[in-house]
Amino acid sequence: LYPRRGLELAEVMLRHFGVRGTILGEHRSKTHSVLTELLRKYPEEIWLRISDCLGPPIDEPAFVLKDWLRGEDDWGIEQEGALSLISKEAVWRWVDDDIDSRAGYLASFVPKSLFCTEERTCWAREVLVRYGEREDVRRNLMGNFSTEGWTGPASLHFERKIQQLQDFREGEDNENVRRWIDDYISRLNRQIELEKLREERLEW
Repeated sequence: LYPRRGLELAEVMLRHFGVRGTILGEHRSKTHSVLTELLRKYPEEIWLRISDCLGPPIDEPAFVLKDWLRGEDDWGIEQEGALSLISKEAVWRWVDDDIDSRAGYLASFVPKSLFCTEERTCWAREVLVRYGEREDVRRNLMGNFSTEGWTGPASLHFERKIQQLQDFREGEDNENVRRWIDDYISRLNRQIELEKLREERLEW
């Protein structure tokens, strides 16, 4: 009956997003889907309200908001986050208003996947293309991609991850993206060496 009241509702929801003891406090609360629907209807207006709550500094609502924007990765099964509903231009304006604080911060919560398609925005690649000359962006994006779960030997998981990165790199022409992939592969190779030593000790 009063669709524009959704903006008022969104403001209240964002102030309490992830706060324990509220209907928005649970991880993956069903009420989060309401905010997602409001964002789908009013992306520009809701994003302005989201960006006001994101920080830094990062309080409890901001921490949960980051996960909601990024989406979930349940043991390799990716679920698209709310960031997919927001225009790149709006996000770039927010970052460029305080690039020293926000470029690396954005890299910490973009969806942790690399792909090439015209139908969807690959946020990780776009952030590297635009801000990848910054060390904090490259470092935080590696940390983002390394927040994950898996089953089986860690060394095998990292080897598969390297293969995916190498496959993507073959068709990539942006120097920032290629540099990040190379650095990340080097880091993963070091992790593989450590994990293989640990796995050998467990076999003993």
